[in-house]
Amino acid sequence: MYRYLSLSRAARLVGVKRGTLQKRIRKGELSTFEGELSLDELLKAYPQTEVEDNTMIEHTRKIKANAVNRIITDTAVMPSSEILASRIDTLGAQLSHASALNDHYLAVIEHLQTKLDNHEDPDKIKQWLTNSLQQPLTEEQDTTRLIAKDTFLRLMSAHIRILPSGHDFFVEGTSSLLEAGLRAGMALDYACSNGNCGKCKARLVSGNIEKIHNHDFVLSDAEKANGDFLMCCNAAVTDVVIEAGEAHGVQDIPRQTIRTKVKKIDFPNDHIALLHVKTPRTNRLRFLAGQYVALHGEGEAGSTDVSIASCPCDDMNLHFHIPKDNSELSRHVFDNLKSGDSLDLTGPAGDFVLDEESSNSIVFIACNTGFAPIKSLIEHAMALDVAESLHLFWITADAEDRYMNNLCRSWTDALDNFYFHPVDSTLAHPELPNDESNTVIDYIFAQLGDIADYDFYVAGNNAITGSCRSSLLDKGIDPDRLKVDNLHHD
Repeated sequence: MYRYLSLSRAARLVGVKRGTLQKRIRKGELSTFEGELSLDELLKAYPQTEVEDNTMIEHTRKIKANAVNRIITDTAVMPSSEILASRIDTLGAQLSHASALNDHYLAVIEHLQTKLDNHEDPDKIKQWLTNSLQQPLTEEQDTTRLIAKDTFLRLMSAHIRILPSGHDFFVEGTSSLLEAGLRAGMALDYACSNGNCGKCKARLVSGNIEKIHNHDFVLSDAEKANGDFLMCCNAAVTDVVIEAGEAHGVQDIPRQTIRTKVKKIDFPNDHIALLHVKTPRTNRLRFLAGQYVALHGEGEAGSTDVSIASCPCDDMNLHFHIPKDNSELSRHVFDNLKSGDSLDLTGPAGDFVLDEESSNSIVFIACNTGFAPIKSLIEHAMALDVAESLHLFWITADAEDRYMNNLCRSWTDALDNFYFHPVDSTLAHPELPNDESNTVIDYIFAQLGDIADYDFYVAGNNAITGSCRSSLLDKGIDPDRLKVDNLHHD
């Protein structure tokens, strides 16, 4: 009827996860055309969709500093961004109503042509035409509010589709295509992020982009004629389609050696150090969520494999959770390391990464300091925004050992699809009978209900993760939906 929408844009309009739409498509509840949904099909599936105009206005206010204010410089002539946002909203509603009427009139014309072809009585045709033109739009025909919201979203954000993978994301404000893609969880090819290396080169297939940063990397005339550009130095003006390189697995991530500077060290308890290091702006670490690196201290501080506890979307700021043990690196971190010191890292390594093609809900099981790689996976899953629900079970013997408990609770407060379950490894839970036949996995399953649509990620030391893996398989979990990370430390 009005237009076809990508699954990402359709999910935004009706307020669900893209994975939810994918499940309904697989079940035959929704049909697509070339991978996209029609607006009619979407409204039939979600007839109660509501559009809050105030929410859209507030969204505009939040990003105006990075978007509207950079365009509007003469405040004496131009109205405020709030007024502009209100006017855009009004014009969008008017355009949407006109579009709905246009669709209605086209349908009337088609019926009229049929009546004329059938040589019906002219007086009856005239009466029918008068009634049809005067008849108000039905609720099913009046897609005004949804189209208005879509129009507003198209003004405030650009939709980017990547070929050949078909992955997509949105750009808001004046972010570069690379910045926005990384924030959205895309594993795009890049290195320096500032226009020197040319590794983020892509080809513009359709749409308009604008150069926002100069770059030292020189594109040949042939490359320019081909539509090649650097994603780190260009922003989207309209919805665009690009051809770009992406990592499709750990095999596509190069091994790197980087000297970092210690930004901060926190000690939430006596057993763990939260280490924050920063890479040079021109030499960031490219990695997949859930991977680890070898950290090297200066002098004889030794080297230890440590899981990255942060998201690839912030590749300059890397976080590690260092347990207090007898390793040389641990002693160096707890006894000698301070802000401003250097640490070398080599990596990344490991295949404990998300299955990005799965639209299943996700269960994360962290055993003690296994929370580090799990935290990275959770933040990446949040960036992708595909899974219908995310469950975190953090298993410790003592509540104090859940050293980022407040962060987990803040995720629960901020996200309507995230659920945090602190788990006592002694099984002191009132939900289960107190007998030896019960396990931690029994408790976890009691919280989940139907497990048919879940993927499982487990991280911790060998003994705990091995027990969890065996229990999950005994419960009937498909091995292809289960990933386990046996940490090199705990």
